[in-house]
Amino acid sequence: MKSKRNTNIILLLLVILLPAIAVYLKYDMFNTNLPEFSLMGIGAKAIVIILVFLSGYLYARSQNRDAEIRPLFRTMFIMVLAGEISIATVDYLCMFHLFPDFIQTFYEHNKIWLKEHSHWPEEQQKEALQDILNLKTVRFQDILQSFLRSVITSSIFAIIFAFIIKGYHNKNLRLRHWQSGLNQVES
Repeated sequence: MKSKRNTNIILLLLVILLPAIAVYLKYDMFNTNLPEFSLMGIGAKAIVIILVFLSGYLYARSQNRDAEIRPLFRTMFIMVLAGEISIATVDYLCMFHLFPDFIQTFYEHNKIWLKEHSHWPEEQQKEALQDILNLKTVRFQDILQSFLRSVITSSIFAIIFAFIIKGYHNKNLRLRHWQSGLNQVES
């Protein structure tokens, strides 16, 4: 029982810390290039999704592969909430407090980058740059809406993973019962 609890605590800490580190690095090291900046954001989300799947798999395994969907999804949903809260909090802190000149720096570097590397029409480049400047007017309501959208998206992955894990473990359970039946017939 103690090792199960330790595993859950370790996974919870990982789902909080790893995406937070990825988001911080996104603002600290990759703030001059839009594609790299975006990839780090996607990487933070991917870390959450992978750890959500891992937590569900380990939970099902701890239940002797006989986990019900509701507790399995609940375990993964807690991980989703922890990861998304971590990402949203660090995103907000980095953008508005730790790197206060981030928006202007990001705008200037991407203006140069778009002129040198982009094959977009001029109008789309201006729209992209205007979107960067619009970050200055972000309100708490916008951040909350983005957070809820991320939680819903990650929760959809979690419910899909719950059904996959449940189906996978049921298939293995049926196979074991079938094999044990064969062993009884042979003896």
